[in-house]
Amino acid sequence: MKQILPQEPVLHVDETSLPVNRINYWLHVICTPLLTCFSVQKSRGKAAIHAIGIIPQFTGWLMHDFLSSYLSFENCLHTFCKSHLMRELIFIFEQHHQRWAKDLYDLFLEMLPFVQAQKARAAPADEAEYERWQRRYRKLLRAGRQLNPLTAAQVVIGESYPLVVLVIDEINRANMSRVFGELITLLEEDKRLGGREQLIVQLPNRPNSTFGVPKNLIIIGTMNTADKSLALLDLALRRRFEFHRLDPKPKKVASKKLEDFLTRLNTAIAKERKSLDYGIGHAYFMREGITADMTPEQIKEALSEILQRKIVPLLQEYFGGDDSKVVKILKAAGVELKTVKIGDRADRDLLIQIPLHFEWEKPHAPPTPPNART
Repeated sequence: MKQILPQEPVLHVDETSLPVNRINYWLHVICTPLLTCFSVQKSRGKAAIHAIGIIPQFTGWLMHDFLSSYLSFENCLHTFCKSHLMRELIFIFEQHHQRWAKDLYDLFLEMLPFVQAQKARAAPADEAEYERWQRRYRKLLRAGRQLNPLTAAQVVIGESYPLVVLVIDEINRANMSRVFGELITLLEEDKRLGGREQLIVQLPNRPNSTFGVPKNLIIIGTMNTADKSLALLDLALRRRFEFHRLDPKPKKVASKKLEDFLTRLNTAIAKERKSLDYGIGHAYFMREGITADMTPEQIKEALSEILQRKIVPLLQEYFGGDDSKVVKILKAAGVELKTVKIGDRADRDLLIQIPLHFEWEKPHAPPTPPNART
């Protein structure tokens, strides 16, 4: 059984108390239409399920009464036992007099011969017919939710699920309608599952599926504030996101000299551009080999490569190819660059040359002795 049942697509499970010599045990049942496994355990919950050893290996659909012990297994998919569900609906109708529960009970009974006929023919349901069932089903669920809104405790339980983070890099360059689709309507807090105005939509490309956004989903969109396409972000999208500015953090750079260089570089850029949006990020200086105990030659070699391959091309883009401004910025940061004339082109008449000369390489004049004549 331990080898066969985990391979099945669907398993039905249940448990019931079983007195043995006046001591209460639990009889666990795991079955398919052809196979049934019985196991007597001292407990009802997760420890007993692990001891049986079938569900921890199972990856298909597990049908049960939504006991929390079953729901704790994330290796499989979960669905509600319809016999338990029908009993719950009758209870809600008879004890709480909520008509939607009786209507849903009747709908399930009406669905049963339809599903049995489809199985007998081994044919999938007609899409239009399936959609008609879905519309009636969703209408009754909405009626039930209106009469039974989530309590504060249930909202807290929903929020206790592990957070799931989705990162969209350079979100401002994306085609928002294609990236988000129906999701854009559901991102707001009160529209999410369990919210005051929760929305569940029918996906256009999956007519047999409904979709909602859970509260434990966090979407992070990254963007560069220096990118002009930021201004093109749709106002509806701006309303659904919080904006957090992430400035460069030079102190994360291991080398003190490179940390000082980055600080002075960004100060010079902000002064020239009159904006803090064009700062150079510290990630350029987080590469392998940059350490706190680097020699001056190693620092020069590393910075020369970073300037040549990363920073100088970026600064040339910032200043429209005007190399004289690039030279000015870097000189303020403690780096002198050589430039040569390359012609009479109006848009760019200088070319930055490597090697470089760094401020810390300049020879320092010996200190003037006291009372020395100048």
